[in-house]
Amino acid sequence: MAASPFAAALEACLAPLRFAAADEGARAERVRDLEGSVREAAAAASALAVPRDARAVLARVQALFAEPVAGEARRRAAGEALRALEALALLLAIVALARPASREMLPLRTEGIDILLCLDTSSSMTARDMDRQRTRLDVAKA
Repeated sequence: MAASPFAAALEACLAPLRFAAADEGARAERVRDLEGSVREAAAAASALAVPRDARAVLARVQALFAEPVAGEARRRAAGEALRALEALALLLAIVALARPASREMLPLRTEGIDILLCLDTSSSMTARDMDRQRTRLDVAKA
């Protein structure tokens, strides 16, 4: 099953962050242009049709990496962005599992005329005064 464009863009954000956060952030300095790659991937994900809350999380991630950061600040930013994006991914997975659907009312077709025919079926309809061979009910049915 192919991943959605949003899932691919979210994974593009998460992959460098996961690497940078490994070993308690020891690898954060080894990721070349972490800021640029995360910022661009977050912008690409945000450009897709995503809910407003997801767009806000992606904007926060972009803001964390708006300027180059180094050392402890880079590890903290990577950790914060990673937690935010993983929470977003979990939330969106739960929503997807709920299989939301929209319902729309279809227009009713109105063709012709409705006619209701009522017949009396009481004992008076057994009389044979209209036709000697048939009852009143038989005559009405015909």
